[in-house]
Amino acid sequence: MNLTGATSDYELQVGEEAYIEFSNATTVPLRISVVENGMYYNLLYIYAPSSQSVDSAIMLLPNNTTYTNQIVAQSLWTDTGNVIRAESRTYSAFSLTRYPSIKLFIVNTHILYKHVFLIDNDDKTYNGYGRLHWLSQYWDNTTTPWTSLGTITAPENISGYILIRRLR
Repeated sequence: MNLTGATSDYELQVGEEAYIEFSNATTVPLRISVVENGMYYNLLYIYAPSSQSVDSAIMLLPNNTTYTNQIVAQSLWTDTGNVIRAESRTYSAFSLTRYPSIKLFIVNTHILYKHVFLIDNDDKTYNGYGRLHWLSQYWDNTTTPWTSLGTITAPENISGYILIRRLR
């Protein structure tokens, strides 16, 4: 189902897939209702400008808003010479990093467990090496339900597409 340009949230049925394409945008509303006990698989491909900083993350704002320091993240990635590095930090939305090929798994029990697991890779080299990145994030908030997948925001214009499949 093509939801490019949709104006209201759509509830995917189990097994149903949505496609959203965007061009030269800093804000991309996804227009997907997130259901309680739902599980979603997302493939996001972004054409980001080469000038974009590694630290300029593209973000997913659940319910189309930010939640100050409520997203807790654990990150693991390969670095120069296959060194593995780790990091913990908090965000106000889910970080999608800035790499072009991103796979997201979203699990939502509305109130108690709201989790995004991300795998991405840089198709360019990092000091002569490719980079692989794993990021586990959970929304540390047990009072606000996650009802809308939300909006993707970027610090610069991006183009690309996202496929969203409801698994449960």
